[in-house]
Amino acid sequence: MKRKVSKWILLSLVACLLIPSVVAATEDTSPPTKTSKDFTDLAGLDAALLAKIDALLAKGYMEGNGTDNFDITGNMTRAESAKLVAKIFNLTVPSGATSSFKDVDGTDASSAWAIPFIEAAKKAGIIDGMTDNTFAPKDNVTTGQLATMLVKGFGKKSEVQTTTPWYQGYLDVAKLSGIDLGTDGAKLATRADLVVGSESVKYIV
Repeated sequence: MKRKVSKWILLSLVACLLIPSVVAATEDTSPPTKTSKDFTDLAGLDAALLAKIDALLAKGYMEGNGTDNFDITGNMTRAESAKLVAKIFNLTVPSGATSSFKDVDGTDASSAWAIPFIEAAKKAGIIDGMTDNTFAPKDNVTTGQLATMLVKGFGKKSEVQTTTPWYQGYLDVAKLSGIDLGTDGAKLATRADLVVGSESVKYIV
């Protein structure tokens, strides 16, 4: 005599078979977020600086150089800085944006990725081109340019005095706001400068 199997038992068995596949399908396979401990060139640095780096890494605002180095003493391009300011000031980054600068070509993969960030920062009045139609995306950022972006980003442009050289007024306001980038605005900014300046924004805006 055959016994009837309850439909509820059958449903339970089916569910048990499906659950593992559902879990596997939803499992997060993205690589873990890196911390300062993952970069060999950051070993032994000041704990306060490491904390700032960790905060930026956790938010995806900065990355290493593709190896086990963060390149803390290296420089950052204007394209990279546009991405950074767009993120730290929480700008609306348009998808499919068209470049307003002739030297940021959508066909050049080395700079095309930055178009939405550049346009967002430009629209917000945080970053300008080197001329009306050129941006120089691959040029390194100077401390004067960095101070300008930060001061404009946290809404203190009106406090900037007209000075010679032009960047001194921005350096002065940045320093009064707690971001000391030195006095030579023509000097290339290091990634350490960008870390300190970017992480300080949250205490200002």
